[in-house]
Amino acid sequence: YCVEDVGKDLSFIGVKGERLLVIGRRPGQYIVIDDRIKVVVKKSPRGALRLGIDAPRNVKVVRGELIQDHNSLVK
Repeated sequence: YCVEDVGKDLSFIGVKGERLLVIGRRPGQYIVIDDRIKVVVKKSPRGALRLGIDAPRNVKVVRGELIQDHNSLVK
């Protein structure tokens, strides 16, 4: 992969021909996607980072490992 630094707390990582936007955020900070999806960085009592996602009901939100498990069962 390659990393392209495009500014403070923001970079693109290219993996297998795809580009992934990487944004540095701290607990309590958030990003907004398409003016309707808010992703908030949270910190658990044990120190792990968690994501809070506020999205309209018609937007499907699925954890990545569930998609990978489903795809491996379908093959």
